[in-house]
Amino acid sequence: RADGTFAAPPGGGGGNATVMHLVASAALSKTMTNIGTAYKDIYVALTDLGLDKHLIDFGGAASFRIIFTWDYIGAGAQQVRWADQANNANVLWESATFLVDKDPGDSGWLALPAWATGEKTVEWQGKSATAADDPVAKGFRIYLK
Repeated sequence: RADGTFAAPPGGGGGNATVMHLVASAALSKTMTNIGTAYKDIYVALTDLGLDKHLIDFGGAASFRIIFTWDYIGAGAQQVRWADQANNANVLWESATFLVDKDPGDSGWLALPAWATGEKTVEWQGKSATAADDPVAKGFRIYLK
């Protein structure tokens, strides 16, 4: 249906369910040697198979969910976010700081921010309170509904 729901087949239960869509994913392990204390792009164009650019059409969606895998290596509190590539001040989601592996990390379902309309290119970024940390970013998935 145009409203993003589908009807249960006859005899298949009652009610409607909302359909979610996988709109971006990456599954490339990347060691972030000396990640630094300022946000740094996880994937870069020349070395990471084009995984630095995730064009997402937010049209018709009201909420999102991000699931990611991160291997915590180091001593500092680490943090990740997904931001608009054209303007990193537009943040889709930023995790709380963490001191353990995120396998998986999960934003849960959240309302889209006001800037997330139409087509936008989103990038994954990370940082640590200890500049010399070497965490391993392992991948993520972004869903819309």
